[in-house]
Amino acid sequence: MFRRFRKRGATLIEVMVSLFVVSCLLTVFADLISRYYMVVQYQERKDRNIASMKMVMDMMAGELEESLKVYDPDSDGSMKGEISFWRYDPDLPDSKLGSREGVMIRYYLDSGILYREVKKSSSTTVTQASHDVAGFSIERQHQLSYTLKMSLNESNRIYTLSRDVCLKSGF
Repeated sequence: MFRRFRKRGATLIEVMVSLFVVSCLLTVFADLISRYYMVVQYQERKDRNIASMKMVMDMMAGELEESLKVYDPDSDGSMKGEISFWRYDPDLPDSKLGSREGVMIRYYLDSGILYREVKKSSSTTVTQASHDVAGFSIERQHQLSYTLKMSLNESNRIYTLSRDVCLKSGF
């Protein structure tokens, strides 16, 4: 009724089935590890890009707070894809406030790249502020109050940040 175990070991079929099952399990395990690392890399890239976008928004808001004049938004009270404002040059000493030179700062969007342009009396400097930007705008809330909005395009998902800014002085 009961078979006795053979002392010779497993048959060829049993070995082949065992190897097939083990290889299937290893393949599934390797695929899970690969997908895990892809998700981790995606999350790290997304977090890094969002942190970069927050840093650009903070820089833009800080410069906008110090501005003396924001160039008029569109008739509906908003500017899309471009922000221009005038402020005192922070690189010059505060000796005489009235005699300080001004700089024109302009942020503009071109093909998903946000540029920062600074025009001084004798030179213009353009730098890349951020990339993968889906859009940004500025909306006037009150006479000296604005809302900045910036959207990031990350792997076909749009993340939007918004920040209210009050100018410290103005014309």
